[in-house]
Amino acid sequence: MNYGIIMPSRDRADTVVPNLIKWLEQKLPIAIVTEPDQTHLYRAALREADIARDIRVLALSQSNAGLGNSRRWCTVLAHQEFEYDAFIMADDDVHPKPGHDVRKLLDFVAAERAMGCAGWMPPYGQWVPDGNNIAKEPNLVVPTMSGDRIYALNTELAIKAGNFNPKITVTYENVELMRQGARLGHLWYIHSGVHTHSVGKRDAPGGLVAYSGGTPEARHAKEVLSHQVCHDLWPAYITQPPKRYSCQWRRLVTELISPGAADALKTALAYVDDEIDAAYRQWPRG
Repeated sequence: MNYGIIMPSRDRADTVVPNLIKWLEQKLPIAIVTEPDQTHLYRAALREADIARDIRVLALSQSNAGLGNSRRWCTVLAHQEFEYDAFIMADDDVHPKPGHDVRKLLDFVAAERAMGCAGWMPPYGQWVPDGNNIAKEPNLVVPTMSGDRIYALNTELAIKAGNFNPKITVTYENVELMRQGARLGHLWYIHSGVHTHSVGKRDAPGGLVAYSGGTPEARHAKEVLSHQVCHDLWPAYITQPPKRYSCQWRRLVTELISPGAADALKTALAYVDDEIDAAYRQWPRG
């Protein structure tokens, strides 16, 4: 299988290097995808850290077009440029904890057990039933419609689902792809065997803060616009602004896949990763 890591980033050339050094421990090809006018800044930072030979820096297809467009272009590159069977989409301020191999995520989606599978973040221990014990196991997966900091995508399935929506510029681009995946009969999963560590904080300089204009109010305005796009696509399941964003996931999964898949989502039961099949085969439609 052909695997790699792709990381969208912007306005963080001066801070991203320590995180990238942690990613080199995975011994997989790494590409940073950034704004066209920032590629030289990232390349200079990598040269300064003496890791330029290990990480490619590529330009986005459009400037300042938002996160949906960035992730969409990363997926196009994975498909056309790198021909990855599966790849890791990672935020630029998070990395796997030492000793945790993202190939577990990649193998899971490459086998078409799911379109997407995310690494385990600390909050999951609080909301997944028995989550603190599940987190100690190396090969369990939990069906969910969450997980968006480090995740593996089956490249062909992501393209078949329609790829990321470029009109969703902040916040909801990942969950929209999850809904598109449900149309193909796939749930999303989180994996107990790949723990992640965040080195950034919400509203840290760069990233979405830079794109949104630098203030919480400006970011919120763009979130409302993205929320409206999601509602227009899925009016039966998603609240309309100015109501708080909410998606009726179990109803959506019931109607797009099956009641059995919705029950698995509701109970958040853990399954052994190599015993899971695609949701439409695990819980037949109807």
